[in-house]
Amino acid sequence: MSNIWCAGGIATSNLLRICKSTDEGVNWTTVKSFASPYYSASRFGMVTLNDDAIVIVAAAASSGGVARSILRSIDGGVNFTVVFDYSANSVVNIVKSPVSNYLFAAFNRTTQQFLKSIDEGANWTMVTVGAVPAEDVSFISDTVGFLLTTLAIWKTTDGGDTWTSKKTGLTDMKGIFALDANNIWAVSGDPTEGVWRSTDGGENWTEYAHGGAYGLHSVFAYDATHVWAAGGQASLVYVIYSTDGGQTWITQSVADAGGAQADNYGHLIFLNNVVGFLAGRRLFKTTDGGQTWIEKGTPPFYYVQFANWFNLEFAVQWRAFNITGAEPTDRTTEGIAISASNSLNFGSVGGGSNSAVKCLIFRAVGLGVYTTISDMRAWLQSKDLVGTNFYYMDITNTWTQNKILDQVAAGTPGTCPQSLPGAANLTKIGGGDITGVGHADTSQYVYVCQAIGGDEVGGVDIDMNYRVQADKA
Repeated sequence: MSNIWCAGGIATSNLLRICKSTDEGVNWTTVKSFASPYYSASRFGMVTLNDDAIVIVAAAASSGGVARSILRSIDGGVNFTVVFDYSANSVVNIVKSPVSNYLFAAFNRTTQQFLKSIDEGANWTMVTVGAVPAEDVSFISDTVGFLLTTLAIWKTTDGGDTWTSKKTGLTDMKGIFALDANNIWAVSGDPTEGVWRSTDGGENWTEYAHGGAYGLHSVFAYDATHVWAAGGQASLVYVIYSTDGGQTWITQSVADAGGAQADNYGHLIFLNNVVGFLAGRRLFKTTDGGQTWIEKGTPPFYYVQFANWFNLEFAVQWRAFNITGAEPTDRTTEGIAISASNSLNFGSVGGGSNSAVKCLIFRAVGLGVYTTISDMRAWLQSKDLVGTNFYYMDITNTWTQNKILDQVAAGTPGTCPQSLPGAANLTKIGGGDITGVGHADTSQYVYVCQAIGGDEVGGVDIDMNYRVQADKA
């Protein structure tokens, strides 16, 4: 799996340390220790861009616990360079754009300010937004994002150059999460405040009572209906969750054997609607949507920030095989690798004929913390064909020797969409789940072919591109 990074200071010394785990937080390795003047801060941000190469952390430049400097490493945390330093204010969070390596930071002390980097953290631009301290920031693209202050919610559509106030009159706001262009969530540390949600891009907001006498510090939504928030009071840590878009909430306590303050639990993420992680003084995992939480490990720091969580990448390998022979013994090295830019060529055919059946083996090679790949979706797109043609794909978990077009057409899913659609909710098509780590466990056999219509021009070289998506759990 990918590395989990964290930063902070141990209870006996708040000097800044960077650590990482490769086993879901069970064991930790200290990557870097900082002497004066860099210390851990009670609130700061951290981000990694490609797991081992670029690490960026905001740290205190004095022992006062305020994250005034941004440190950058491009060698996996071995060496750090100060890329931003501002003694008057503090960095409370750093986030990455979902579509690029642009970085955004919420910056506060006496005024709310915003920081932006378009070169992977090497240089930063500051924008003063207002007179109230900022608390959090969340972006859905390189241009559209939201900045949370203690009393208001602001929105930008130009990458942070200008901001518009979208909600005022709030109290002690702590966390914001923008799911998409429409759905945005925000929470307050004031026990009398509820959870705020907008379904129209921040234009209008609805408050939902969560039913607990405690404040909230972070919020995360997996989709429009599943949302979680974490917080608590004193040493009592709680996670609340909703499966109906915030209409009703369920409260679950999280047992921290160390009795850490609830406001140390400021990081919450879900990989799907059941598997999630809560990070603070300790790391907890749920596999049932938040009903129960199991402690995974204890990072060696008093204050903990997790960087982009797991930087998960679902890596795949494609190989094309001749199906007239036996099943390949080594599914990772035999055959010819193909990709979207190196299309699968079915050769020259005449009108009214059938293309050859090709078999591709789809193998997950980097599941990260995921345990299952399921419900594969596949699309085909041919090049240089103008007539009426039919596409077929059969995704199975069993090798089939000498498979013919009729067998593929009669399989699952049969006729395939001819291009990758924009809509994300098409009916899923595919074979069995991918579980485990062995070749046989992580492979799916994808048989593809075409029936060329009688109105097709003869002698055409058929190039077929593919796209595949899958659910992860």
